Amino acid sequence: MLPSVKLRDVAEAAGVSIATASRALGGKKQVSGETARVVQEAADRLGYRADPIARALRQGSTRTIGMIVPDIGNPHFSGLIAAVENELQAFGFELIISDSHGALPFGTATPQCPRQNLPSQEGC
Repeated sequence: MLPSVKLRDVAEAAGVSIATASRALGGKKQVSGETARVVQEAADRLGYRADPIARALRQGSTRTIGMIVPDIGNPHFSGLIAAVENELQAFGFELIISDSHGALPFGTATPQCPRQNLPSQEGC
């Protein structure tokens, strides 16, 4: 297994500081277009890939949203999932999907009872 390429390796290859390499790869405007190009070329040449786990730890956010649907095989829900995923990705988020197989957790609204499904609501 090849050793993983670190940001410091990219910075060294591009002749910039680690902070500048980070800004360039993150698309920050504080870096000139030429510097960003040099850093990106070094990253590509070395095969650098940002570690999403390290980024999430640093930023305190995974930029991931979960979605539970009652039946993932239902065309209505598969279309809904695709639309939600496309919209989230446009804003840099990822989607995790789970199929509840028709089981709804306590406190969930249903199409038949748009208010939360609580025991005190008779007739829902």
